[in-house]
Amino acid sequence: MNNYVAFNMKGFNTPNSDKTYKFDRDLEFDYKDHTFLEKAVINTSFDEITFYLKDGKSYNQYKQEISRELERICFNIIAYTGIHTFTPICDLKAVVDHEGNNITATFNDRLGLRECVMINITCNPKEIENKIFLTESNFDEQSANYKELFWILHNPLPVIQFLGLYDFMSGLISENKAQKYVHTYFRKNKDKYPNVHFEISAKDNKTEEDNFTHLRNVIAHSKQAGVNEFINTAAFINEDHIKQILQVINDLLCNKYPKC
Repeated sequence: MNNYVAFNMKGFNTPNSDKTYKFDRDLEFDYKDHTFLEKAVINTSFDEITFYLKDGKSYNQYKQEISRELERICFNIIAYTGIHTFTPICDLKAVVDHEGNNITATFNDRLGLRECVMINITCNPKEIENKIFLTESNFDEQSANYKELFWILHNPLPVIQFLGLYDFMSGLISENKAQKYVHTYFRKNKDKYPNVHFEISAKDNKTEEDNFTHLRNVIAHSKQAGVNEFINTAAFINEDHIKQILQVINDLLCNKYPKC
């Protein structure tokens, strides 16, 4: 099948993680009633993704839209699958028209993420495909916000990622970023987030705070206690914290649940 654009995927499903996924077939997704895309395919080694275009459609016509779709898929890989990523980068590999000719094209919006997520779960190819291609997002209306998320994830330190993502999340819940509104959001939607629970505040034992806020405050208090305490606390932040808060942010960007 000709008329496609292929991108290199570097840093996805890296072999230095505790578990590297082995696929016995390509991951494929057929678009239904899409304006210009027929199919997307991620190869078995997870180092290339190819978008097949409909007849009469070209990469240069839909360069920006394809870039957004690539970002959406990469976001879903990071936030919703167990696939390990480390400093992942996507760049343009080839553009081929319907006659099989290689087309000269540029990909100015190179997708570069700096990330240290290592999630070790088992999942069959179909489950991976559904999470990557079918998870709802809102890149059409919130592309600038997703771009900011990628920039936050450029930092190699999970603790800095977490603090940036918490600040981003609280700003989506309430303009003034007050923690009480974060608590309210999770209380209203507690059935939607099984990983969220409430803990006694270290500052006020009469107050409960959601575990994201509690962790954010523990980090802040550790900085006041000195560098060793901060380093020890920062080491506690892991891939699950990053993945879970990214999923909450995605729900907020999609306006899935009431805020306050």
